Amino acid sequence: MGRVYRRNRTWCIDYAVDGRRTREAIGTSKKLAAAVLREREAEIIRGEYNLAVAEDLNIDSLVEKFLDYVRLNRKPYTHRRYRAVIEHFAEFLGEHREIAKMTDVRRHHIETYKSWRMGQISRRGRPPGTMHRNTINLELDILRAMFNSAVKLHGLRSNPVKNIERFKVVKTRPRVLSETEVAEILSHSRGMYRGLFLVALYTGMRKGELQNLTWDNLDFVRRLIHIRPVGTWIPKTWEVREMPIHPLVYDTLKDLPRRSDWVFASKTGQQLSHPRGVFVRVCKKIGIGAATFHTLRHTFASHLLTRKGVDIETVSKLLGHSSIETTMIYLHTDMDIMRSGVERLDFIPEKVVGTNLAQTKKPRTASRGSSTTRRKMAEKEGFEPSIGLYSL
Repeated sequence: MGRVYRRNRTWCIDYAVDGRRTREAIGTSKKLAAAVLREREAEIIRGEYNLAVAEDLNIDSLVEKFLDYVRLNRKPYTHRRYRAVIEHFAEFLGEHREIAKMTDVRRHHIETYKSWRMGQISRRGRPPGTMHRNTINLELDILRAMFNSAVKLHGLRSNPVKNIERFKVVKTRPRVLSETEVAEILSHSRGMYRGLFLVALYTGMRKGELQNLTWDNLDFVRRLIHIRPVGTWIPKTWEVREMPIHPLVYDTLKDLPRRSDWVFASKTGQQLSHPRGVFVRVCKKIGIGAATFHTLRHTFASHLLTRKGVDIETVSKLLGHSSIETTMIYLHTDMDIMRSGVERLDFIPEKVVGTNLAQTKKPRTASRGSSTTRRKMAEKEGFEPSIGLYSL
């Protein structure tokens, strides 16, 4: 058994692993020190305690090696996203000087990090305590990946993020535009942006795929759009695919000016950089809420599945999903279709719909009188006499 003791103002713990005595300085809280000691003892029992590693890296070295790995094996956007998350974690570690090496990170530190991030102000200026839980879940996934790499490459015996519980998040259906909203958006859009929104609606292409679309990847003879890597940009699923061109998309692309290699380019020929902002401004102008540029992709998929009856496998290929399970989120129906389905129910015959069923006509019972009178009434009504009752 271990013990908790205080040295000056710092509470410490003392315990043994395989006969080897170990001490740790925890902090100014005796309660926290006791909790850490219980955690260490549980890790020892489970065989998860990091008694020795091939190389106990400093946290800074671990981060550097991990980001180098991501830079080599992931897309540039992924590397940028991972770096941003690691910077948050580094800021947190700045407040916990007891953590210097990778083996110093424990489960309670990760739980504390979750609470710390929840209390921060978000990029969009939301007050403390309103950080989106999906954001923190994503950060936990990235930290889990970093410590997994430490297990595989640097001899760390266990991943402190392995069994950390993710936040529960309410699942919402993707926002889908109605045909009326689509018409409004296109009628209030001009020039190249109108063409961009229309192509997005009729192809379901991602924002990055449209931004990196070049004239070389348009086949007007076969009426195909080729989605391929361009420069350092790579499609999300690392897969090349082809998209058939709708007649309206064909006419729209034919009418676009060729200012540079990019199909959708600025007036100076530069690659389009902010289509999301333009789309949101158009929607706000005409009073369409909760819509982003990605809503155009949701609308394409949902209308094909629920309005046009296209099978899910075809829609999945058009969207470039790696699995049909991803496409399943679009298998929701709108309120009109749900209402029509509910109205098909027919539990009660039409002649009694709208009446009080408790007041519907019941079999006539015998009135008071002699047995002879009751028998005659029963015969007249078609009933067979029973012991004081009438049965059908």
